[in-house]
Amino acid sequence: MSFKDWADEYKPFLNPFEKNAPVNGFMFETYGAQLDLVNKQDHRFIWTYMETDDGKDIVIVDGKHYVNRVGYFLTAIPRKDDTTQFEISY
Repeated sequence: MSFKDWADEYKPFLNPFEKNAPVNGFMFETYGAQLDLVNKQDHRFIWTYMETDDGKDIVIVDGKHYVNRVGYFLTAIPRKDDTTQFEISY
């Protein structure tokens, strides 16, 4: 799935803490007030922006992950169920 298709379907929120947040203004940081906000959300609305294990690609995966994370996204539309996994190329 492309980033555009993912954004059109799941409707990521702009980061209200940073006017010029990374990834078109959608990415939330992994610390401070931004992480506090992420932690308060239902896991179905959280997505992780992360490097692949080989470090060659950056992808968005559903759920909250810690290893290789760069940041998080919060969406208006939850992922459909807990059994579907996504990997969105950015």
